[in-house]
Amino acid sequence: MIKEYPIVDELGNIFKIIQGHQITDEEIYNNYGEYPIYTGPNTIKGFWNQTIIKQDELPCLTYATKAFDGTITIQEKLFDANNTAVLIVKEKYKEKVLLKWFKYKLPAIFFNVMTSKEGVSYLNKQIVEKIEIEIPDINQQKKQIKYYEDLYCKYHVLEEYLEKLLKLREKIFETNYNEYQCRNIEVNKCIDYLSGTSGLTEEKNYLRLNNDGEKFKLLTGSLSINSNQVVKIKDSETIPKFVAKEGLLVVRKGKAGRTRYLEPGKYTLNDDAYILLKLDNIYDINLKWFEIQYKQDILSYASNSDNGTWNMTGFFRNVKIDIPSREEQDKIVKIYEALNKMIDKIEIIKTKFIELSKREIV
Repeated sequence: MIKEYPIVDELGNIFKIIQGHQITDEEIYNNYGEYPIYTGPNTIKGFWNQTIIKQDELPCLTYATKAFDGTITIQEKLFDANNTAVLIVKEKYKEKVLLKWFKYKLPAIFFNVMTSKEGVSYLNKQIVEKIEIEIPDINQQKKQIKYYEDLYCKYHVLEEYLEKLLKLREKIFETNYNEYQCRNIEVNKCIDYLSGTSGLTEEKNYLRLNNDGEKFKLLTGSLSINSNQVVKIKDSETIPKFVAKEGLLVVRKGKAGRTRYLEPGKYTLNDDAYILLKLDNIYDINLKWFEIQYKQDILSYASNSDNGTWNMTGFFRNVKIDIPSREEQDKIVKIYEALNKMIDKIEIIKTKFIELSKREIV
């Protein structure tokens, strides 16, 4: 006889745990049928003619045994499982627990007990079945379910709002302007560049610490605002310097083609980066607008690899641009920055939600 609530027991006593099995594409091809094969976070790998459970064992729970991401799913129909575990409530607990309560309760517990091998997390049956859990009465389970559902509802609203903001931001690139300073001109007619140097190595920068040179922020292949080192450069040194102007940092190696706007300041750079700058001519350009409007053009000249390079020569030889009025440029920048602020706030809230979802709510 099960004692009155709260009940404390191991998951192996509450559920029949089936670890799932490996199903190859060839096996699926040779045994095609009507039953879905779930893998990972409830994605379908294919369909075949076998099931891992019986009809009277439904409904049940499934979760990924490898690279668990917090997804636990209630299954209502027959299926098979590839790298996916199954939890089937044992007879003595069927009237005592709600599956939906476990769906929300277990992720935080699983995150705390996962093992890791070569950077991939695992949920072994031997670990899961020994997890001890305190089960409240049915009414309390219902209250906690409502709490989780309200929380996830708010999260999904945030995701939908974020998706709309991202789409709205993308539409900026499709803007039709009313007035233009010029149309279809070579980018090198209004934008210049400054190349970096291989002479700014860590060793050489360390030796400069005690010299009496002028201080400059060192730009590298990093886009982080806080990553700028300060180096001292003497007037006699033939090191590239960029002073008292705004610019656009372009990564040359690594995350090639990525950009960051530079406020006016005193900069130098190694050979992992370029600085794009405005030419002093008749064209009035807001460099923030230029980064927004021509981000994809800049990226398109980066090679596709983990250690790619940016083709500066190709960019300046081939790219042509339209320059709208300065007033319209500034308006786009204002809208874009406002959207980014809202997007950043939502991303922060989402991060906090994910952290919260990994904690056990009592």
